[in-house]
Amino acid sequence: MNRDPTYSAEDFQNLLRWLDADQQRAGEKYEDIRQRLVKLFAWQHVSDPEQLVDEVIDRVTSRLCEIEKTYKGEPGVYFYAVARNVLREHEKQTQVVPLEDNSLVSYKQDSENSRRAEDCLSQCLLKLPPEKRELVLAYYSDSKESKIEVRNKLAAQLGVTQETLRVRIFRLRLSLEKCIEACIKIAE
Repeated sequence: MNRDPTYSAEDFQNLLRWLDADQQRAGEKYEDIRQRLVKLFAWQHVSDPEQLVDEVIDRVTSRLCEIEKTYKGEPGVYFYAVARNVLREHEKQTQVVPLEDNSLVSYKQDSENSRRAEDCLSQCLLKLPPEKRELVLAYYSDSKESKIEVRNKLAAQLGVTQETLRVRIFRLRLSLEKCIEACIKIAE
């Protein structure tokens, strides 16, 4: 989800000058900081790391006049301090309903609501592309193998690390949870 920044092109040029007097090195530093922030938020299981990175850059850019006068040190460190604050705010705003390990629905209500949630889960799974649906189902399967073995095999099949697999599943799970919640509201 890309959005328009809240700062002007001139503000962005000032930011680059703050990062380094040499325009080439400033651009490299900016990209390095941006990529590191994306990784930081992804490691924290943020559903849309790019959005929070944009928020960090917006905040730093909007306060650049104040920062330049008082801040001493490597600019990247300032970005990470702002990122910690943005992450704390995001965690306060985000309330994720944890899913049970072996199931995609963790509604502990009466059987009617549980049945409705299961129906919504089925509908939402069908909305996913087949490869993503199969991945989620395999990840949460109740196979006789240990969960660790199943997940190691999945990561190997996809050619990704365990962490990358977890992030993918986390994102899929968030979209499923939103879909299920919307479906339940419609059914009520």
